[in-house]
Amino acid sequence: MKKENGKKEITTTDLANSIDDLAMMVAKGFGEMGERFDQVDQEFRHVNNRLDKVEDRLCVVEFEITHLAHSSELQALKQRVEILEKKISR
Repeated sequence: MKKENGKKEITTTDLANSIDDLAMMVAKGFGEMGERFDQVDQEFRHVNNRLDKVEDRLCVVEFEITHLAHSSELQALKQRVEILEKKISR
């Protein structure tokens, strides 16, 4: 039906169809956002796994550095003892 000014009269059926269309668009948007969040979650899991590996490697490096520090201290003490032993044995 048309009004006198040439515009189509909006019926409750038209409004219901528009609301249904809008609801489907919103649902589709939420579905797409859900998929995106799933992808982001997967990326975060990947990053967390990589960080876990980096932390493990860092622990190994820290242990080795600590061991090397003790080793160099022992080496320095050994040299000092050798010098003292030489002085005493003269």
